[in-house]
Amino acid sequence: MFKKDVIPISVILTFALSMRLWNIHWSLPEIYEEAYPFHIAWKFWNWEGNSFDFNPHFFNYPALTFYLQFIIQAAHYLVGNLFGVYPNVTAYQQTYFTDPTSFILVGRLLSVVFDVGTIFLVYIIAKKYMNEITAFLAAVLLSVNPIHIKQSHVISVDSALTFFSVLSLFFIMKIYTEPKKKWYVLSGVAIGLAAASKYNGALLLLVFLIAHLLKSTSQKNKILFLANYNLITGIVLSGVVFVLLNPFILTHFDEFYYSFSFEQFHVSAGHLGVDPNQNTVSYYLLDVIPSSVGLPLALAVLFSIVQIFYMKKKENILLLLFPFIYLGVLVSWEMRAERYALPVLPFIILFGSSGVIELTMLFKERYLKKLSPLFFKFIVLPLLGLVFIIPPAIGSMKYQLTHSLPDTRTIAKEWLRQNIKPMVTIATVPLGMELKEKGLFVLQIPYHPVLPHIVEPFYEFQFYKDLDLIIGSSFDYDRYILDPQRYKKFISFYDSLKTNSTLLYTIKPGEHRNGPTFWFYRPIQDSLPEYFDTVLMNQLEQVENKQAVVNFAGKLGVMLSLKNKLLKSEQMFRLALKNNGSHTEARKQLTKVLQRQEKKKEALEEMTIYLSQNPKDVEMLAERGEIYLEFGQLDESEKDLLRAIELDRKLESAYLNLSIIYGVTAKKNKMIGILERYLTILPPNSERYNLVVSQIEKVKTF
Repeated sequence: MFKKDVIPISVILTFALSMRLWNIHWSLPEIYEEAYPFHIAWKFWNWEGNSFDFNPHFFNYPALTFYLQFIIQAAHYLVGNLFGVYPNVTAYQQTYFTDPTSFILVGRLLSVVFDVGTIFLVYIIAKKYMNEITAFLAAVLLSVNPIHIKQSHVISVDSALTFFSVLSLFFIMKIYTEPKKKWYVLSGVAIGLAAASKYNGALLLLVFLIAHLLKSTSQKNKILFLANYNLITGIVLSGVVFVLLNPFILTHFDEFYYSFSFEQFHVSAGHLGVDPNQNTVSYYLLDVIPSSVGLPLALAVLFSIVQIFYMKKKENILLLLFPFIYLGVLVSWEMRAERYALPVLPFIILFGSSGVIELTMLFKERYLKKLSPLFFKFIVLPLLGLVFIIPPAIGSMKYQLTHSLPDTRTIAKEWLRQNIKPMVTIATVPLGMELKEKGLFVLQIPYHPVLPHIVEPFYEFQFYKDLDLIIGSSFDYDRYILDPQRYKKFISFYDSLKTNSTLLYTIKPGEHRNGPTFWFYRPIQDSLPEYFDTVLMNQLEQVENKQAVVNFAGKLGVMLSLKNKLLKSEQMFRLALKNNGSHTEARKQLTKVLQRQEKKKEALEEMTIYLSQNPKDVEMLAERGEIYLEFGQLDESEKDLLRAIELDRKLESAYLNLSIIYGVTAKKNKMIGILERYLTILPPNSERYNLVVSQIEKVKTF
């Protein structure tokens, strides 16, 4: 890069940086993005253990971005510790729970760095293999691209994949123009980094191989050329880099295979919300790409591709290979997402910019020969450039303006804080956010975007009629209505919700407001049955994901207990235990529900099983001792109560029940002894203390 380029490209990169930093704080302190790399990296700290645990236990994506996020988190902590903000790692952790703003901002900055770096690489490639004007136009167009800016505002793997893909192509092109060993080495490393960002990056190996073969002179040589030392070195290096950054794939291959297989199924089967009336080819080629770069530039891309093949420009054909291969893979998937197109956008913009300049020069040669070169360069070209810059710039501005108002999810949480009292029971469909407000009992109705049919049994309105509030959302409803026949069970749930509830409040997105629509319903609770229908319960029992059933039944059981719906609560806890007999919390809650129903014998049976698993639970020991006392099983009662006091000497109920046992059995000395021990935990001269002293004196006189 020449010195004369420094100022213009610096201005472009500064502008690109400002566009990506603008509204980077969106939604915070709430987190409405998946941010998998951040959350996986956060688990590396192993907060409950004594040392770090760098096994991601998550192989849907490779681990490079996880480790990069951890490095950023560690740097964040060390700087904070140096300046006294975080005295220790516990303070660091607690600060995140209090307000995650600074943590997420630092994490998002990694995406910004990758995206600005991508713009710089595109400029370098265009300058070397096309021309200076194309390079500047491509850099500007990528700077204002709305998809590129959106991905700068989230913590994801796609920005890293895009950067390392473009970097790989830069080195691969070097192999074609000057096939030196260092370019093979650098290409292998860059491809390994791309694949370690997202598995799709491995597609770059095809381009790497083709670039190498294009240097051979005959078909026979091509075969021999495959045994080239530099080629093998590059391929091996790419694999080594990938494995070094994903070592737990080897040590936990079963976990990796399961996750990778699921992702393969995911992309081939699709995702809830994919429009069945649109195919993947039209989604990317007629929707995502034209709306992202603008129709004029999309047409310029077509012109550029035709010209490249017509003129047989091998270098540019090589550059075209990756977007062609990558798009070919994308359109073979049933799963679609705007961000999936991110790695090909730099190349689309690169060739679109080339097409614009080629067309302009062609027009100039035919119709504007007499025009001053300076006037053409500094007036005509910039004005023409605006024609292609304005559409994506408008798209970016619209996106940025959507952050000018609070997200609907933020408004929903604020409405709950202001209008819902503590101890309220709430059931929610997927909301695109978490409800963790204190005092609220929230049940997340199970949801599966890839295999929605497996959660159908949970979408029965009868399960939620006893609760205080049900929150519906377009986050899932708008996906169901795309295919009403396939998702009629879920739509029926919403229909029941509307007809059997009172709509309290609605929150909708707007022109400048992001987020889904929310509906807050209060179920109408007239003449509700005491039990859940057996058919509905049997449907839950048939769900394959037993842990989902346990979690659902356990949480709903607690909420129904709060609403004093004890028979239904008992049903839920028994369902949880049927699916997981060792779930101690469900058994403990069941014993409480049984006691409230005066089902002492059943409660005693459940307590005995529970205490065999948790023999040091003081509360349960004392309660079982009390039931034994009621049943006249005094020896068993005494044993439990003494054990409870041994574990917790301040347990007053145990002293009192033991005094009753010793009184009934006329064990005077033991009664005096237990009352004297009771005195040791009471405030001296308090009313209760004096009563116990009086009781001891009475016992002594007998």
